[in-house]
This record gives sequence, structure tokens and C-alpha cells, in this order.
Amino acid sequence: MNENIVGRVSRLISGGFNALIDAAEGMSPVLVMKENVREVNSAIADIRKELGLSIVRKENINASIKNDKLKHEELKEQIAIAIEGDREDLAASGVGKQIDIEAQLNVLEEALSEEGKNINKFEGYITALQGKAREMEEAIEDFCKATEEVETAENTSNTVAKAEAAFARVSGHVGKPSSPSDKNKEVQKLKELSEMQRDTKIKTRMAGLKRIGN
Repeated sequence: MNENIVGRVSRLISGGFNALIDAAEGMSPVLVMKENVREVNSAIADIRKELGLSIVRKENINASIKNDKLKHEELKEQIAIAIEGDREDLAASGVGKQIDIEAQLNVLEEALSEEGKNINKFEGYITALQGKAREMEEAIEDFCKATEEVETAENTSNTVAKAEAAFARVSGHVGKPSSPSDKNKEVQKLKELSEMQRDTKIKTRMAGLKRIGN
């Protein structure tokens, strides 16, 4: 697997807006935030391409394994016929070919396992980045709403605190406390997200089993 992908995903998942905004001196915080979201979405698109290539490779390896196993079985029958016909030279040639196929199958099985791991990792990276993108988009929306309140409200002291809290949250700092109803909604959302993730994994597993079966 390309180590650059691992580093890129790690940087995007662990990074916050605060460092980006500090580095982009003089730029609008919202513009910096949106640019980071675009970078995350770009990474998702690139990893989807790698995922597609890995799936194709896995299918090709499966086809090669199936073909080699068929050849191995055919040779088994041919070797038996050669032995019955007292043609040990032909039987020995067939056994040698079987040994070669078995060595190739070992390599193919290892490659198949590796591609399976890559596919799981790529799918995990995509899920993680999608979650990060949603988190950032929600944070941008909160920040913009809080900023608008600062500009329009009569009592700016309270709304400034809201804007600062929103900015602190997207920057990686502690945000404003949630009310009980907000927490209940968040728990429900996380529960739905977990169920959605489980359904997706089930569908992916079934699709994989169908591909292998074919």
C-alpha cells in the first residue's frame, strides 16, 4: 500500500482548523475551512480510485487461482492415466507441472490476502474521511451562524461568546456545552450512523462473497 495515502489520511483526520488558519494569515477563516473540506473530498476521490483498482486486482487474482486449480485437477487425471499406461515419464512431467502450479497458487493466495486487506483499509479511510468532512461542514455552518449573530444582535457580548465557542470547536478546542436534548439527538444520530455503517459492511461483505462465488 502507498505510504503517502496513509500519511495523507492521518494528516487530514488529525489536523484541525486552528493550525491552518494560523498558517493562512490574512485569509478569511471560512475560506480556509472550506478549502480544507475540499482537500478532504479530493482525498476521498483519490482513495476511491485506489479502491477500484484494488478490487479489480482481487478479481483478477481470484480468476487466476480458479484457473490454476482447474489445471491442477486436470493434471491429476492425466497423471493417473499415464501411470496406468506405464508412462512414468509423462506422469513425472505432469507431477512437475503440478508442483509449479502449487508454488504459483501460494503466491496468488498471498497476493489475494494482501488485496483484501488493502480493500478493507481503503474502505475504512473513506468512511473516516467522510465523517471528518461532515464534521467540518457542520462546524463551518455553526461558525457562520454565530458570526451572523454577532453582526446583527443588539447584545453583542453574548453572541461574541457564541462565535468564539464555535470557532474554538472547529479549531480543536473545547466547545460550548450541549443541552440534554442536544445530547439525546447526538446519541440518536450516532446510533443511526452505527446502524448505517453496519448495513454498509453487510452489503459490502455480501457483494464480496458474490464476486468470489462468481
